[in-house]
Amino acid sequence: IALIATWPEAVAVDRLPGGAAAASAAVVVADSSGTIQSWNPQAEALFGWDTDEAVGRSLTMLMPPRFHDVHQAGLTRVLNSGRSELAGRIIQLVGLHRDGSEFAIALTVNAWHSDEGVTYTGVIRPVGGRHVRAD
Repeated sequence: IALIATWPEAVAVDRLPGGAAAASAAVVVADSSGTIQSWNPQAEALFGWDTDEAVGRSLTMLMPPRFHDVHQAGLTRVLNSGRSELAGRIIQLVGLHRDGSEFAIALTVNAWHSDEGVTYTGVIRPVGGRHVRAD
């Protein structure tokens, strides 16, 4: 089963089904290189970055450095294979707040294919209390 769907137009938070801008969860949209294209107010609150500060930056700003290589390998794998092992599944990860604190998150990610390439949409919720102690 291919886990990448076709999305006929550019994806932005305000154009996602269900009104992502008003969603209760953080919604982050990134391009095939992992550059943040848009996100909603809940993502601002969860990660501590204003939209203007986050858009155009790498998704790696949202995760501790120890996960950067694994993240990049995953992006490369999706680009090369056209498939995502994580699409549609809820996975637990560690998020990184602007202040440097780490916290547990539940992430559901989907990859959309268009003429412009792959676009990733992540729906993120904190797990338990927002902050957890860093290792």
